[in-house]
Amino acid sequence: MRTIIAITVSIAAVCAAGYSFAVDEVKVESAVDKATVYTDRAEVTRAAEVELPTGEHRLRFEPLPPTLVPGSVRVSGAGTAKVTLGAVEIDRKWQPERQAGRAQQLEKEIEPLEDRLREFEAEQSTILEQAGFISSVEKYSAETVSKSLAMSPEMPLDLGEIIAFVASRKDALMSRQLAIEKQKRQINRQLEALRNELGQLGNARTQESVAAAVDVNAETPGRLRLELTYVVPEASWRPIYDARLAENQKTVELGYNAVVVQKTGEDWTNVHLRLSTAQPQIGAQIPELEPLRVAFARPETRARLGVAVRRLEEAAEEPEKALGLAEDVRTYADISQEPAKVRTAAVETKGISVVFDVPGREDIPSDANEHKTTISSAKFSVEPEHVAVPKLSPHVFVKCEILNDTDLALLPGKVNSYVGGNLVGAAHLEAVASKEKFELGFGVDQSVKVEREELRDVRGRSGIFGRYRRVARAYAFTVKNNRPDPASLTVIDQVPVSRNEDVKVSVTRSTAPPTKETEDGLLEWKVSLKPSEEKKFQFGYEVEYPRSMHLVGLD
Repeated sequence: MRTIIAITVSIAAVCAAGYSFAVDEVKVESAVDKATVYTDRAEVTRAAEVELPTGEHRLRFEPLPPTLVPGSVRVSGAGTAKVTLGAVEIDRKWQPERQAGRAQQLEKEIEPLEDRLREFEAEQSTILEQAGFISSVEKYSAETVSKSLAMSPEMPLDLGEIIAFVASRKDALMSRQLAIEKQKRQINRQLEALRNELGQLGNARTQESVAAAVDVNAETPGRLRLELTYVVPEASWRPIYDARLAENQKTVELGYNAVVVQKTGEDWTNVHLRLSTAQPQIGAQIPELEPLRVAFARPETRARLGVAVRRLEEAAEEPEKALGLAEDVRTYADISQEPAKVRTAAVETKGISVVFDVPGREDIPSDANEHKTTISSAKFSVEPEHVAVPKLSPHVFVKCEILNDTDLALLPGKVNSYVGGNLVGAAHLEAVASKEKFELGFGVDQSVKVEREELRDVRGRSGIFGRYRRVARAYAFTVKNNRPDPASLTVIDQVPVSRNEDVKVSVTRSTAPPTKETEDGLLEWKVSLKPSEEKKFQFGYEVEYPRSMHLVGLD
């Protein structure tokens, strides 16, 4: 199959000049020079340098990856030669002749080995028959010997010869059987290797060999650098971050990395790598809403729907009649109004696309493995905050609020968090625009302690004649900073939230009012601690509700 692809150079101009390209082709040595990777594909540029005499030439790039998208191919060039570029032809071929020849050679080598195996199997069948005969002779000899010894202590000469023959023949058959098994194992190993190679060639036959031919007319001789650019699927990249909090907890260094994966069929060796946040799979066309038409259902529609429902109920009791329902359901579907179609984007992003030029050169083989490369690194000044939720965990966690004061947008991705050189955990970072704030967690700080102690859990009655039930609970908190520098600690707890006006909730016995309260019942206390300082505070709550009601959600 040969496909003609339009390029940016005007073909009409070439024809007007009267050029007619020669059919002779020259294979050029090319290598992948650049690769721009998107989230689901890559744009690859191959470069080749050739010395051209005056005249018409056809330069052939091969091999190219079979997954190449034909409509994406374009060519450009520059150099000392004054040239005009013509059309690009994509040529796809199946199974090179050398593979077919090798396959025939392998089949010729396999055939005699299979014949030899069949000969051995036939010989083994003969050995089994002979072994059966020898066994019968041996049995006969044993019986005869027993009778002869009963009549005379001396064994007749002919019986001795028979016994000797049986023993020697059994040894010979056993030795031959062992030799055949050894030879069969050797042949099977050879056959396995040959069949594996033949199988690989069989798979190779289903792969395409792709080439691109570029027509060039050189008005003057000279050197020309050609670049062939095309799009291939099976390539992608995603961001991954390394966030390192300094031991003194004053700075965070954020490493912005990329994990690149490709199995395009060609290795990218020593390439200039570019990573784009654009998402061409979404397309550039804005989705359009179609009219959403509504109308009253016609009486016959409701009637037929009722019939279908009744038949469904009958089918539940008599499954064998279920097939008769299909016609009614289709009839209702046919006369109902056509629903509106809504197209939605698969992925949501912030801002416009960005292209990252990775410094230096990279090697990304076509092995489907993850290859990590660095995009950039930035250091941020931070004031870490300690957070504790002692109701759920006895640990104090560290988090930092960071201002992204770089010009780079941070894409969603995994974050590996370190304190000093120690990995403390991993999390997911949502998209962060330039000049936007975001938070990162850095695990547990053992130098800051928190304790939560239950002081009270009382259940009783209240109100006139004890019409209400009351639950009263209270807790004591102890926090301590063992760090050599001050620490800011946020302690989070909660009170029940009532969704019924008959259930009353009130905060009691609070020695330190919460710094923040939310509608969901969360309470926060901001505690500033000097080095080696310890603080204590308490809080409690009461829940009152009618005695006739059973309350859930409190425990």
